[in-house]
Amino acid sequence: MQSKFRLINLVLAVIVLFEVSLFLQTSTAKAQTSPFLKRPYYGAAVNWNAVFDHHCPDYADISANPTGTCSEQKTYLYTYPDPDQHLNGLGRILKYDGQNAISCFGGGGFCYSGHTGYDFDLVYRPVVASAPGVVTASQWWDPNHEMGYGLYVLIQHVPNYPTHRTLYGHLSMVRYAQGMQVGNWQIGTSGTTGNSTGPHLHFELQYTPLPGIWRPKDMYGWSGNGTDPWQSWQFGVTSEWLWLPLPGREQTPPTYYGDFVLDNDDAYYPNSFVLGCNAGVGAGNCPYWYLVNNGNGYWGDLRYTLPNGTTADYWARWTAPNLPNTGQYEVEAYIPYWDINNRSHAVRYEIMYQYGTHTVVVDQHDVGNGAWISLGRYNFSAGSIHHVRVTDAAYVGGYVDPQNDTKKILVDAIRWRKTH
Repeated sequence: MQSKFRLINLVLAVIVLFEVSLFLQTSTAKAQTSPFLKRPYYGAAVNWNAVFDHHCPDYADISANPTGTCSEQKTYLYTYPDPDQHLNGLGRILKYDGQNAISCFGGGGFCYSGHTGYDFDLVYRPVVASAPGVVTASQWWDPNHEMGYGLYVLIQHVPNYPTHRTLYGHLSMVRYAQGMQVGNWQIGTSGTTGNSTGPHLHFELQYTPLPGIWRPKDMYGWSGNGTDPWQSWQFGVTSEWLWLPLPGREQTPPTYYGDFVLDNDDAYYPNSFVLGCNAGVGAGNCPYWYLVNNGNGYWGDLRYTLPNGTTADYWARWTAPNLPNTGQYEVEAYIPYWDINNRSHAVRYEIMYQYGTHTVVVDQHDVGNGAWISLGRYNFSAGSIHHVRVTDAAYVGGYVDPQNDTKKILVDAIRWRKTH
């Protein structure tokens, strides 16, 4: 009899432990994450061009499998009617407020089903880390640069929010390499690389419900009637409002106190721009610095050369044009609208400033209409002792990119904008 009681007590104890464990897991899963995100750009709020789709934010998956996983199986999970279930293999857009919509703004036409984040209307503007963390990727989404998110940065928010990471896609410039620690700093410049119809920022939050598994999560939360369909499908990933309250949510924009421009053929500072190569300096010693004088450059002309893998044989240098004050300046490169189909995808700009040298990568290929691309803010000393340098070593992510082999590296104007 005692053995029976012991067995019963053991079974009851196991049940109690299981229920306690289940309660703790459920409580942990439902615990509200403290808001920690700032806007991924400077200044006031901007418009969305596309929203997170709670119906099925897995565009790549349902594009490849129009009758599988998300698009087919979730038909039986959702209580939401979906008459457009197999329209082009995609379903309706289900917004965070529970409203079905074919487009974001009643005919806007820019939203599409399966979207995993928010597209912010940023035209070649600085992109800022939404929270501190470690860069886990800074590279091309796909070897075909016209696919996916193009040039993108991924930041895991350790140590404070290690289960969350943010993705910044379609960038024209990336500023930090994999493994680097960042704060709320500029990590790139918006653009239109990858699968994109125009310059904007794709901003996405991802959460890891299980080790090694990352799933998109709506940082605006879910306010629709009933349970969030995406939560019921993907490991119980709960969409939450994770934006800091104002004014903490806003990243303070710089104030500019004057611009100092140096062109590739500047009559005011004829010695501040130099072309060079292994054989010496000047176009005479470096015949593969070609001149284009057809009105397309910042002041009518520009120079270009061809990439040389990861080895720098040719270079161009802009020395700061007699900056009046020591302080912080935003550095920008002008990318002219010329030969758009034959421009390099990974031009490396080296900024030599007060505290060292920093290298950023710019995709010149997809910059349209002539634009200033921000390379970040740096501290410079007064006068003309610091510089910006471009070489014919064009690559990103530490490897030679076959798509760059025959693409032109353009050099035109550099602009220093005083901010502090």
